Amino acid sequence: MRHKKIAALLMSASILAGSYRVFALVPPNGSTTVIEGVCRIPEIEVTVPATGSVYINPLQLPVWIDSYSEDNQILSFPDAIQNQSEIPIIVNATVTGQVGESSDMILSTVSTKNAGFTSKRVFIYFEMMPANVENVLYWDYSSIEWVQAYDPAKHILVQNASNTKNNIITLAAAGKEGCCGAFRLAGDCVSFPTNEWNGNDQLTIGVAFTFEAVPPDQI
Repeated sequence: MRHKKIAALLMSASILAGSYRVFALVPPNGSTTVIEGVCRIPEIEVTVPATGSVYINPLQLPVWIDSYSEDNQILSFPDAIQNQSEIPIIVNATVTGQVGESSDMILSTVSTKNAGFTSKRVFIYFEMMPANVENVLYWDYSSIEWVQAYDPAKHILVQNASNTKNNIITLAAAGKEGCCGAFRLAGDCVSFPTNEWNGNDQLTIGVAFTFEAVPPDQI
């Protein structure tokens, strides 16, 4: 009996040191376990303002927006969207402009500054930047470092046809710094066109946002 115990110990040591072979043990009564897999897809939820305002200011008169004075030729009150999803998202934007029926205004594809235009032209573009806050209710737009000149790689030109820019900005997950994105309209216009500016010179701009999840390998 003593020799049998030693042999058993040696056999155990040999099994531990060698390779493993796996055998499926089937219960005698043939019962099985069913494991169901469910795909969990996070919901994308974003707060987007419904309306906004933009002003054409040819003579660069001082205009108070909130508590700040601005004198740009194109003035808009900056607004922001907020990602309330549990994941970071990519933002795409489509911008469409429409001149009022009673206006002879032209949407210019180039800046009007020092261009010698005499017709009533407006050069206007959409800009979006990250706002380093966690809630759009507590942000100061004066802290946003807007780009000071039109950049086709970053901005969307406003024209009668729709223009789209994919991945214009990436927003962090809800509750994190960078989950908000600020946007505005900027540009310039002809100060003294042959046909003077008047109250009929109106412009409607539509901005449509679409969102998609950031791929896991890019988070």
